[in-house]
Amino acid sequence: MNKSDKTNSAEFWKSLKEYYGDPKILKSKTSEFMDGVTDDFNPDEMSGLSRRKFLALLTASAAFSVTACSDYRDKGEIVPYNNRPEGVLPGKPNFYASTCDGCSQKCGILVKTREGRPIKLEGNPDNPINKGKLCNKGHASILNLYDPERLTSPIRDRRKIGWNEIDRVIIDSLNAANENNKEIAIVTHSIDSSTTKKVLNEFREKFPAAKFYNYELHSDEVKRNAWEKTYGTRILPSIKLDEAKVILSLDSDFLAREGNTLENARMFASGRDIMKSDKFNRLYTVEGGMSLTGMNADYRFRLRPDAQA
Repeated sequence: MNKSDKTNSAEFWKSLKEYYGDPKILKSKTSEFMDGVTDDFNPDEMSGLSRRKFLALLTASAAFSVTACSDYRDKGEIVPYNNRPEGVLPGKPNFYASTCDGCSQKCGILVKTREGRPIKLEGNPDNPINKGKLCNKGHASILNLYDPERLTSPIRDRRKIGWNEIDRVIIDSLNAANENNKEIAIVTHSIDSSTTKKVLNEFREKFPAAKFYNYELHSDEVKRNAWEKTYGTRILPSIKLDEAKVILSLDSDFLAREGNTLENARMFASGRDIMKSDKFNRLYTVEGGMSLTGMNADYRFRLRPDAQA
């Protein structure tokens, strides 16, 4: 922060006390050392320390610090294949087409693998929606596989137990609930996978009392409800931002949070491609807080949400 006086010279401060001219702060700034710090100080009375001994102590302390702070785990030895799997060549990556599950957009991705281990995610250029693009959340989702804090075994009553034990407990509980005609509630997130739906249908065939409940911590439920009330459908439209010449955004961060952000950003940027046309689109943003869409707008207006009507 800074402030200017009548001579237009800028002054900088580090705290409110310094800004308001606290006498103690001003006194501490005028003297480099406080009173009494250098009293009875004689360098000749200090114990001698050679340069070699100083470097030795510095190296030893650094080694102890690194050893204490490290969390190295032995990963074992790397051995070559005795019988190499078909299609796997050491040093040459394989790519698999898949779908990103980081959010509700379900973008098409290419998974780069080495010896069966996924190491990188990229957008699938053949996907008609994201066309080879992928957001930062999709790129970072690969880290979930290698998270050192990831659970490696089931936990019951705050203690780790084996898979066989937890399977037995769950199966006995399900059979007891099914025999007593008690409802079995299964809480899941939104499911778009046909394979997962098939597994859940098979589960329901074996346990007819099972009911499934979908819940998302962050969703567009309110927006879909408003859209259904206005237009009679819960399907949100995909706006052709590449063909629009004037775009008005009312507290809608469509480049970062709302809708298919990858498709929106790609189509919005297409309307500003100088190699295609010299008539760029114009983005007007009305919002209360700063957003990525507002930062990219040609004209941004600050307005409280309750005053937009």
